[in-house]
Amino acid sequence: MFSQRLSILVCALTFWAGLQMSPAVQVFTTGSPTTYESAPPNEQGFNYTGTVNGSSGVYLGKYNGSYFVLTADHVGGGNFTLGSTSYTLVPSSYTQVQIGVDLGVFAITSADTTPLDALTNLILSSITPLPTTQVNMVGYGGGTKRGGFNTVDSIQPLIYSVGTNNYSETGFITTFDSAEGEAQATVGDSGGGVFRASASGAFELNGIMVVEGTNGSGKPITGSVDVATYRTQILAAAPEPSVSGCLLVGGLLSLGIYQLRKKHSV
Repeated sequence: MFSQRLSILVCALTFWAGLQMSPAVQVFTTGSPTTYESAPPNEQGFNYTGTVNGSSGVYLGKYNGSYFVLTADHVGGGNFTLGSTSYTLVPSSYTQVQIGVDLGVFAITSADTTPLDALTNLILSSITPLPTTQVNMVGYGGGTKRGGFNTVDSIQPLIYSVGTNNYSETGFITTFDSAEGEAQATVGDSGGGVFRASASGAFELNGIMVVEGTNGSGKPITGSVDVATYRTQILAAAPEPSVSGCLLVGGLLSLGIYQLRKKHSV
């Protein structure tokens, strides 16, 4: 969804030498983009990322008998498609995790939840990723799921508007470079997941993609909401009493306002 206040065409990115483009997450490659349309060997979140309202969402798991999805608040709740199965939005289940934060949780249902039951509950990171942390970005822009890799550049407040909604939240920035397999969000990837391998080797959700634009040097960047900062609020919206009461939330890092020049939501 485009912001009325923050708008830029991303078509200029299609002219980068060697870059193969598609409606999904942009991945720099000198080969075929289809290489990145299946799960990487470590399956970092690929099987949990689906589509909602023409954008993206991440399946969280089953809490108290209900199945939940996390997405960007500017995407909102809706029917969710994961793999080849479509799941119906549970009426009145959508919750913005915190006023002013571009994250929302909603419940889904289906006559056949077998594919969801085959997935364990997604691990939500309790640690804000440090700069140089390697992450895997998965989105469903344009109805084609694609995943690529990148490195966190900085932790910064993200301040932007989408329509009449104003957002101010802790997030992190990744920069799109000419490196094989490197990823950048594009239109329709809002709500897509940013994952990384934890110290134990298991993958966990670090962020939700919400905005893309350029930095002061003119390079494309993706801004993602930091999941660790809002972990308690996310799990409160998908409650599981045995764990939600003892979770810690990361503190807001006051590193100044990151200037997303010519930015818009994705």
